Amino acid sequence: MEQYSRVISRLITLFFATAICIFSISASQAETVVEFSYPPFGYSAAAEKAFWGKHIKAFETENPGIKMNMTWESWGNIFQKTSAAVESGKVPDISYNSPPQIMPLAKQGHIMPVDDVIADLGGVGAFQEALIKQYVLDQKTYCVPNADANLVMCYRKDLLKAAGYDHPPKTWDELVKISLATTRDGVYGLGLYLGKTYDTRQVYAGMMWAAGGSMLDEEGNVALNSPENLTALKFYTDLYLKHKVVPQGAVAWKYGDNANIIGAGQVAMTPMWGGYGTLIQEMFPDNYKNIGFAPLPAGPTGHSGSWSGVGGFYVFAKARHPEEAKKFIKFMSKPEIQKEWCLISGNVSPFKAIAQDPDLTKFDWYRAIAEQSASSVQTGWLSSAAVPGLEIIGGQHVLAEPVEDVISNGMTPEAALKKAHDHMAQIIEKAKSH
Repeated sequence: MEQYSRVISRLITLFFATAICIFSISASQAETVVEFSYPPFGYSAAAEKAFWGKHIKAFETENPGIKMNMTWESWGNIFQKTSAAVESGKVPDISYNSPPQIMPLAKQGHIMPVDDVIADLGGVGAFQEALIKQYVLDQKTYCVPNADANLVMCYRKDLLKAAGYDHPPKTWDELVKISLATTRDGVYGLGLYLGKTYDTRQVYAGMMWAAGGSMLDEEGNVALNSPENLTALKFYTDLYLKHKVVPQGAVAWKYGDNANIIGAGQVAMTPMWGGYGTLIQEMFPDNYKNIGFAPLPAGPTGHSGSWSGVGGFYVFAKARHPEEAKKFIKFMSKPEIQKEWCLISGNVSPFKAIAQDPDLTKFDWYRAIAEQSASSVQTGWLSSAAVPGLEIIGGQHVLAEPVEDVISNGMTPEAALKKAHDHMAQIIEKAKSH
């Protein structure tokens, strides 16, 4: 009986030892699933999805045991979805966006600093200063820049040449002159968005900056109702109301309409995302050689102004797998992947060493974006990018309101600007109290 007890005891011991071993092997081989939330930053959905799919697969092959679960988000609800995730505590590990969403979250402690990743990628000096500084708060960096898009001037070379011009406008005065000269025979000189849309607020924001204005001051106070911003508003709306160089139908334009209209030769010039240059040949095979890209004209300050679409990777403070997320960021920041990403997405690289690569700068759309980056802005520019409420202001198109009120609602520029200023102040005050 004692012998049977010893045998049974040994069998039980062997069983548990084997089970522990099998469990350990299974645990070591189990996949770490990194949740990656991403709103599209490119111009071709098919090309972009192929790009991410290709490199996620390569990353997983290079890092067995890590699986990337990429969720494609909609720009229509990305701000609300992220806010809900933060409130519930059920956040993804890693996401991708621009300063207006990232920096208020960073100030509230929902985003972790990524200075260690920045250091591994060559330090702050490896990035274009105008881009990375938008992600710095209290001497800590909360995002790894991955792309920059800018509004630039898209123009028809043939229409300008027919009017006697061999170059696009370099100043606001030239913009008016060339727009007037090319407004003839059913063609308008300039295409501008005039309704309450993303496009309107983005173009107006750039004009504000070119006029020396801002949305917020250095302390984060609303500064919309200023002489500089009024100058920009009057210039913007005069192009339609006074100079009549903008099509009447522009009041109802939707995203992408200006690209189709300039391709058809119905306008001579239009502020447009430079990344459309990656699609021009496919969209307009008969006219693409007549379409050029250049930086936007300089305003009263002597410099240009453009809306920046800078985007990058950030890691949530409550991420379950932050180290794996950071490893993915470094993988996607490889020079060869960055160069491919620029051509796929229509963006400029934030890395100095890549931004001026001749394989990229041979394209005029890329050169225009790269040059425009130095004078680009985001909602709440200057040092106030972490002010709560910026994502709401962007989502509600508050910066487009004064343009719409002057064009379509008969308000004076002075009254329209004050109304938008007060609306903006209300949003920020409410956001601060939550």
